[in-house]
Amino acid sequence: MFDSHKIDDYFDGERPFENAKPDDKPQTSGWLRIVKLGFPCLAAAIFGVMLVMPNIKKSVELQDDVTIPRKNEMEKLHIEQTVYYATDSENRVSTITADSVDEIAPGAKEVKINTPRADISTANGKIKVAADTGFFNQEENILKLRQNVAAYDEKGTKIKTSAAEYDFKKEYGHGSERLGAEGDWGDLEAQGFEFFKAENILVLKGRHVVTTSQGTLTADKETRYFQNARKSISRGNVVVRQGDNILYADKLIARYSASNELERAEASGNVKIITPKGKAYGSSGVYNPKTAKVELTGKVKLEQNGNVIYGSKAETDLNTQISRITGNKKTGGRITGTFYSKRKANDKESDK
Repeated sequence: MFDSHKIDDYFDGERPFENAKPDDKPQTSGWLRIVKLGFPCLAAAIFGVMLVMPNIKKSVELQDDVTIPRKNEMEKLHIEQTVYYATDSENRVSTITADSVDEIAPGAKEVKINTPRADISTANGKIKVAADTGFFNQEENILKLRQNVAAYDEKGTKIKTSAAEYDFKKEYGHGSERLGAEGDWGDLEAQGFEFFKAENILVLKGRHVVTTSQGTLTADKETRYFQNARKSISRGNVVVRQGDNILYADKLIARYSASNELERAEASGNVKIITPKGKAYGSSGVYNPKTAKVELTGKVKLEQNGNVIYGSKAETDLNTQISRITGNKKTGGRITGTFYSKRKANDKESDK
């Protein structure tokens, strides 16, 4: 899995980011809380430096003197030890430093930023960002970060990728290289990402894996986090594993409260739940964490102890471990069953 610990040593130049050693991880709890991914922290940390870049031209401080060549000996501009101060719409001050800045060619619109480092002030605290190299196109207003792009925030979210790009005109960021992240919510690996600033949406692209102390979530296509709507949508062979329990679905929607707690999870498309007690199938399923109940609908099938039963709706109470299935009344279905866990069945046998 992704290893991004001791990232502060990377920023201080004490050792390469790749050689960092892991810290102890905080624990999380709650059934299916692995779909609570901490995406707001990810989005802020990845693009914190990018979102203040348009303002850096307003206040620039050069640590060393800059020699301007004479007209007949025009050369590429080179500036050493550059410091940029930026303010956002709330007058929060951020600092961006670079060992040097070079023009790509004399008079070119794109400049190369060598060893960029940033301390970004946001509404949620400070974010540190670093990369080996950066490029900024002043005409197209596009920033590119390259090689060992790393970031972390005060809440402990740490991120690493090899390339990230942001278009300020379109307010769109993306990266097609492997992305790794970790925080108090767990670990994450993805094949790429997108960020839509106006809509405040972060997308994990390609096959990705999220791991927490409670289990893992994997999806082959994408997970799209809508920060304003407080929900995430995972698509493409979604698999949620927690201990001996496994959920399969084509799509999984997770909805969160204002405090970012899971309120509801909705699975659809080839839904299958596997537990030590048996298997359940349906077209769709809903999990309610307040009641600890899972409801399956649409061509429901239950398999337990070699028995198979069909119906249109099934409900499993995760606290009592009792499952109930009902037939479709509109088609005259009369199938109704009650299933008990092994422990309950043994209790009934002992009462005889």
